[in-house]
Amino acid sequence: MRRGLFPRQYAVRLLIGMGIAGILVFGDTGSANAALPIGGAAADPLYWERADGDTPLLSAVEIAALNQRIAASTDSLHDLTAVPETLSGAQVRAYIDAAAQNFGGPALPELYAGKEMLGAEEWRAVRENRSYDAVPAVVQVRYAVAAQRTDGRSL
Repeated sequence: MRRGLFPRQYAVRLLIGMGIAGILVFGDTGSANAALPIGGAAADPLYWERADGDTPLLSAVEIAALNQRIAASTDSLHDLTAVPETLSGAQVRAYIDAAAQNFGGPALPELYAGKEMLGAEEWRAVRENRSYDAVPAVVQVRYAVAAQRTDGRSL
């Protein structure tokens, strides 16, 4: 084997592999925008590349109307400024029950930890972890931030 040939072969293979991986991962970048509900002038990329970046695209009234349309189109968007300062304990327990996705009953659900189905003891530990009985009669509402990676989609 000649010196210098070996690394060049791998460099070429690496570049080809990166090109193929880029095509597989990113594909046709134009198709990613096809499902966005944007029409009119805003659908043209040049609309967003205007020379004066300090000129607002919408007025305050238009922004408020857009925000209302977005909020009306989904049930997963919540106005945090509209949350009351306190909630009843019953309401918080109802939120916990709703987040449990119908797994609040005494029957053992078919849930898995890795490849193994949860046993009765594991399920009991999961149920106790929710601190259901520790919810006070009146709960002070506070903002929170996840300090580690977490799956909060159901919450």
